[in-house]
Amino acid sequence: MAPAQGAKRRVYFVEPVIEHQDNSLEEVSEDFWKHFLKHVSDLPQVRRRIELHGRKYIGEMRTEIQPAEDYLYLGKARRGADWPDISDSSGIVSPLALGAGVDALIEPAYLLPVSGTNYVAVLRTSGGPSFSAIESWMSSAAGFDTSSERFTLRPYVRTDQLERLNSASGATRVHLKVDPGVLQVDESLGAIGNAMKQVQDLGAGGVSVDMVLSFGRATPTHAYAEAVAREVQKIIGKVPFKSAEATLLTEDENGKEVREKVDFVRDRVTGSEYVGTSEDEPATPPLVLKALTDAIWKFKRSLG
Repeated sequence: MAPAQGAKRRVYFVEPVIEHQDNSLEEVSEDFWKHFLKHVSDLPQVRRRIELHGRKYIGEMRTEIQPAEDYLYLGKARRGADWPDISDSSGIVSPLALGAGVDALIEPAYLLPVSGTNYVAVLRTSGGPSFSAIESWMSSAAGFDTSSERFTLRPYVRTDQLERLNSASGATRVHLKVDPGVLQVDESLGAIGNAMKQVQDLGAGGVSVDMVLSFGRATPTHAYAEAVAREVQKIIGKVPFKSAEATLLTEDENGKEVREKVDFVRDRVTGSEYVGTSEDEPATPPLVLKALTDAIWKFKRSLG
């Protein structure tokens, strides 16, 4: 009999970078998370609370004993109108009423730093803080004037996506978007990269460029499709794209040619883990941290 398993949760890997008003990106220091967690632990509670789009968020640095980890906890308070109903032992359903001294339900996100890197593993409940909310909270906690600088969470580019691009026989559609000022003259970026650079130069570098290359419904010759795929290879991973998608020509397990969509930016998932041993088991911090440390172990192995 297979061992009992808890709820399966996605684990995301992202790294913080500082985005300036001119849309340029600044890398953070190598020991960023050590200093940021210490900074958060020293903040008064009022500095660790923000309201965003009518929702309240509170974060804190926490330390778990088993496993022994320091991590960032960020919770989003649910509106009372969103609270679920409950069922008692006799099956009678009624609205949820919180006990004395408790006035909110919290949907959490756990952020556990990946040692030796600036990446952080993120596990959130289905209603937990979005990535944009996490970015806003971190920017507020850091004391940034968000009109001039803010944190952005940059996703890890999955190596299997790059392998799929490398092994594809061609590409039938490509969508690339960059912010102003991120492209520099570099012959290694190939025809697509330098074409986007030339367009950006028309606005003295101050315009974003959104480019779509598509064969539409037509079936391109393999030579043209392959040429497009090889040009995408030259630029992926070298430029901080806002959007980077491609439809690739690949073979399925039966050798039949199929079209496969790959998103190099939005697809942040690098793994999934079971939390606990039952789907009805509360996701306590030790269980969540155990799932995150397991995911981090696999992630670090993939980094080589």
